[in-house]
Amino acid sequence: MFKSLILSELKKQKKALSIPYASIATRSGLGIATVKRAFRGEL
Repeated sequence: MFKSLILSELKKQKKALSIPYASIATRSGLGIATVKRAFRGEL
């Protein structure tokens, strides 16, 4: 339940701020593929 709540909030913020996956990856220190998997809920 919490995972889906956090994921939906992250998606809303990404869309509202128009931040690309590459920027999130750079800022978080993760790879782009990892960030994309996280946004798909695969982690």
